[in-house]
Amino acid sequence: MTSAKLLKAIFGAGRSGTTFLGSILNTHPDIAYRFEPFHRIGRSNSTINRYKKASQDITLSEEDLLTIYNIFIQSHPLTDKPPFFPKTEYRHLSSQRLTWLLGKSLPALTPLYKILYTPRKIPALIFKEVNLENLMSKFLQQTSVPVVYMARHPCATILSQFKGQSQKKMPASRQRVLLSLLQKHDPSLADYYGSRLENMTELEKTTLLWRIDIEKAVASINHSQSQGLLIFYEQICEDPHSSIQTIFQHFNLTYPEPTQNFLDFLCSIDSDSSTPKKVNNDWMNSYFTVYRNPRKQKDLWKTKILPEQRKEIEAIVKESWAFELCASQAQWD
Repeated sequence: MTSAKLLKAIFGAGRSGTTFLGSILNTHPDIAYRFEPFHRIGRSNSTINRYKKASQDITLSEEDLLTIYNIFIQSHPLTDKPPFFPKTEYRHLSSQRLTWLLGKSLPALTPLYKILYTPRKIPALIFKEVNLENLMSKFLQQTSVPVVYMARHPCATILSQFKGQSQKKMPASRQRVLLSLLQKHDPSLADYYGSRLENMTELEKTTLLWRIDIEKAVASINHSQSQGLLIFYEQICEDPHSSIQTIFQHFNLTYPEPTQNFLDFLCSIDSDSSTPKKVNNDWMNSYFTVYRNPRKQKDLWKTKILPEQRKEIEAIVKESWAFELCASQAQWD
């Protein structure tokens, strides 16, 4: 099997639900899953960092895909993320979470972690990334790797990003180069907002970044024909089983019973998941936890956003063709 057939990719804006989606897909017993490997391994791996900087004039060949696969398939504390699920094709030890915690705090244990948890065979590998729409475009234009792009209502996404940035849980470095990003993406937008940036709020700047990302992503998906799939967080919330089955079909994977059971479990959660709780032996930060009832999360942002915040966001996104298309397909109000 070629590397293009082995690799599957999830992209999306930060706080759009990609971590939630990745964890659901990770329940498939016959796949390997990697959490933001270009961001996390790229910090120390020059090969992966070169691919991450997709604005460079690079071409992704079959040899490049094989290189990416061979690096990503090695388990690493930085690209594995709980919850951990049983797998049929490679080692799964009950102590993985403890080993993972030790490996994150003690890098010297990384080689041992790789030995214990790297797949023994050659399974399909799904990775998920955020804010790498240029790289996604390379995959869609130059390879046959199937790609899913996750989108969510901009108010929900941006409000969550803004909250994370204020709590130092999310990076805000892209705001410092916003003018440059606007100029590369759409010079007319740069002309309009360039002189206004200095007086714009952090929420407005975060919204502009979302607009850049969604326009790049939707344009790439539209040009990819059937290779790219645009999926909405709201669709998963409303009909989890059907939406996840569609994604597995796009990845040419079966819809396994463990995934169905996990979705049923999530939809049965009644407690308030806004505080850290021990669920299935996994302690997770409340901001990043995947243990949320999707049906209860869909419109929760509407109870938390201030009218002036919503007005700021909508003023920037309402003129975007990509927002219009997404709003129509996902039935965003």
